[in-house]
Amino acid sequence: MNTKQIHPGTDFGVALSRPRTPELGAWLTWAKQRLEALGRLHQRRRAIGELARMSDSWLQDLGIPRDQIAEVVDGLIAREGPARGPSIN
Repeated sequence: MNTKQIHPGTDFGVALSRPRTPELGAWLTWAKQRLEALGRLHQRRRAIGELARMSDSWLQDLGIPRDQIAEVVDGLIAREGPARGPSIN
């Protein structure tokens, strides 16, 4: 029976690599930015679609000319800030 003990801090000649957290952090930041961009794109398309389905009289009541729907939505999204996740409807 082998009675040798392994002591903490013993060097076995094997290089153990540490996790590369800077690369992981950069990747997570990139992924978060892409997801936020997709959320904003979805929010924009949905809002434009909902306004485009409204009648001309409803749009007029809101003060939105039909040919400026996209610009109005873009302005509202820019003023609101990043998407806050999907809404429950």
